[in-house]
Parts: sequence; C-alpha cells; structure tokens
Amino acid sequence: MKRITAANDTYSKVAVLLLNQVFYIYQKLLYVDSEVLLICHLQVAASRW
Repeated sequence: MKRITAANDTYSKVAVLLLNQVFYIYQKLLYVDSEVLLICHLQVAASRW
C-alpha cells in the first residue's frame, strides 16, 4: 500500500506557517494596543499630580 502525503504535507506546513504569522501579527497588535493604553493611563495619572 502506497501513501501519497507530499501534497498534504506541504499544505499542512504552509497552513502552520500562515497561522504562526497571523498569531505573531496579532501579538504585536495587542502589544502596541497595550502600550497605547498604558501611555494614556500614565498621562492621566501625571495630569492629576
């Protein structure tokens, strides 16, 4: 019995790479968003002093 997995294997590798890339971009966006929120909170706290 022969198993032909070359096409499926390539597809799964590309899918994993794509998901990793999407996850990385999502993490970066969350980091930037949290930095913006932190800066806003610090500015509000500084204006109260």
